[in-house]
Formats: sequence, C-alpha cells, structure tokens
Amino acid sequence: MHRSLWVLLQVALQDFGQVLRKILQIQECVHSPLKIQKRFF
Repeated sequence: MHRSLWVLLQVALQDFGQVLRKILQIQECVHSPLKIQKRFF
C-alpha cells in the first residue's frame, strides 16, 4: 500500500513538473517574443 502511494506521488510530481515547465515556457513567450522567434526561425 505504501509503495502504490509512493508511485502515485511520483506520477503527480512529474505531472506537476510538466505543468510548471509549460507555465515557464508561456511566460518566456509573453516576456521575450524575440528570443522565441530567434529560436524558431
């Protein structure tokens, strides 16, 4: 039982990390569009 709880916690942390990365990427897009354009073009 403890093991399954630990696995669920790890999965939740991974999902949370992905959400944080997306938020940081969105903030980069908002604050520095020139950097994003240089990256893509």
